[in-house]
Amino acid sequence: MSALQTAKWMLLALSIAISIGLVRIGNDWPTIYNDCQNPTLTVGPEEDPSLQQLIDRATPRTIMHLKPSTYNVHLQITRSLTLCGDGPQQTILKGVVDQENPLLPIPVIKIFNATGAIEVTLEGLLVTKGQAGRDGGGIVSGGQARVTLKNVKVSAHESFGIGNDSKGQLTLQDVEISDNGSSGLFVAGEEPKVVLQRVLIAHNGAKSSLCDGLHGILTINPDTKVDKASYSLEDVKFVGNKCDGLHIEHIAQVTGQRLQMLDNGGGIWLEGAVVASLTDVEVGNNHVWGISLFEGVAGLKQGTQGIEVTYASPQLILQQAKIFNNQFNGLSVSNSAVAKLQGVTVEGNGTHPACKTNVRAVCNGVEVSKGAQVTIQDSTIRENMVWGVAAYLKKCGYSIDDFTGRVVLEGHNIIEGNNKAGKQQGEVCLP
Repeated sequence: MSALQTAKWMLLALSIAISIGLVRIGNDWPTIYNDCQNPTLTVGPEEDPSLQQLIDRATPRTIMHLKPSTYNVHLQITRSLTLCGDGPQQTILKGVVDQENPLLPIPVIKIFNATGAIEVTLEGLLVTKGQAGRDGGGIVSGGQARVTLKNVKVSAHESFGIGNDSKGQLTLQDVEISDNGSSGLFVAGEEPKVVLQRVLIAHNGAKSSLCDGLHGILTINPDTKVDKASYSLEDVKFVGNKCDGLHIEHIAQVTGQRLQMLDNGGGIWLEGAVVASLTDVEVGNNHVWGISLFEGVAGLKQGTQGIEVTYASPQLILQQAKIFNNQFNGLSVSNSAVAKLQGVTVEGNGTHPACKTNVRAVCNGVEVSKGAQVTIQDSTIRENMVWGVAAYLKKCGYSIDDFTGRVVLEGHNIIEGNNKAGKQQGEVCLP
């Protein structure tokens, strides 16, 4: 077969795949659809009022196909099933207001079984216009539910986009979470597991002028001493969120690769007993900090004198990353937090106007305080507005001496062109 014939066959195969819904174009990734090819039941818009009844009567593992339409729903799923549509542009699940209790916060979809584990897949849907409140928003899962979203858009809810309070696993593949009133994804509960692959989390948190839980992803697990969230993040973009792109507190294990944190309030905030390993990350143009590591609550337990609080600091390994053009510090490490940078570029941070005029402004490439432990290996730190690397000391321009930790430079580091504002002299200020 000639090269021309081969090319023609490839184009023909691609056109067929697009026409029957095997490949979606117009995003950065293709999507392969499998779950809805052989549905158990097909539902049309004329059955909108009875959709909940059909779900309640469905046998386990039912694959329910929703024809293209807008369905006005508040669905409660208590059994294992697949609910799929023809894509977010065509099959829309829109939240409704409880007419008897119009202020009652209800989600568009609630997934929960009080007696056991269930597996629920949502595919090819737009979930939108959920009402406000902790139990409002778009999709809520709890209990031991294992929930998978594929080619789903969760958008324009008064509260959060997705709330996960489950012991099970939440898996998002080819998902967009955007334009929600508070956090895009809210995670709590006992040992939740979250897997994100090819996900866009954008423009969430516009509900309030304050950063009170309004992040791209927010994890809070303060209620028990055994809580531990687990995150696996691949090809995830956090763009334009009101507050932090990724905000994780208390106890969590995080692995991530090919991540972008761009134009958020802050890039990444890790607090408490959070252990993170991130590779191939871009953290840039955020309106406050790039990455911040701080001590926080790691757990609560009943003691002889009442509730006892335990505290811990995060640990971060950051490899092949770029932290750039954030308005204040590129990386802030405090308390007893530990950070290791390998092959990282920290460049051009301190873009806020105050960085040029206010002596106290924190506009460094890397800032360390209290007992922080930082290792910088084979990295480049350049053209930041004040110091390239600075400890929280009077001699570095701070009002008090508040650094007892350690900074280690290993391998071949390039630290040059910093102190662009001319407020200090030199590149590095350490004990």
